[in-house]
Amino acid sequence: MADDTVYARNQQWVAPGDHDYNTDLGDKEADFQAWVKQNNVPFDPSAQNSDYDMRGFYKALQEGDPKAQEAVNPNDRQLHFPDYWKTPYHQSFSNESQWADSAKAPKWNEQDQLVTPDGKVVFDERAIAIEKQQKKQQQNAALMIALKALMQRIKQPQQAAQ
Repeated sequence: MADDTVYARNQQWVAPGDHDYNTDLGDKEADFQAWVKQNNVPFDPSAQNSDYDMRGFYKALQEGDPKAQEAVNPNDRQLHFPDYWKTPYHQSFSNESQWADSAKAPKWNEQDQLVTPDGKVVFDERAIAIEKQQKKQQQNAALMIALKALMQRIKQPQQAAQ
């Protein structure tokens, strides 16, 4: 589900004109939905407002468009799709989107940050990935502590019985 607060922020960077952020695939819709399911694509085909035009990506992929490339993001090690199909509902909407006003929209810098033309960082992908990794490590540490405590409780009755 797309986030309306993200859209409100990004709206200032959208190119003028009317936009439809969901490519109509016509009779290819069933093929698209099968592709999403078979490939575990992180996309909800039933969402009305999506942060990514996955149908547009799929159509371009089927047509051999060189922009339609999947890759693993080195920051979060998740499957990543090109910015070209990101809609203004995406938290990292950039000048590379087909719907962006490329003169106004934020651009990626060398530190994986989206920066507006006046120098303001509006999204820091690397910092977010590090934060998520640290949170996961903390959760894993808490689970290990709980597991050790459980193992101790299991061992105590066994030791008492001996």
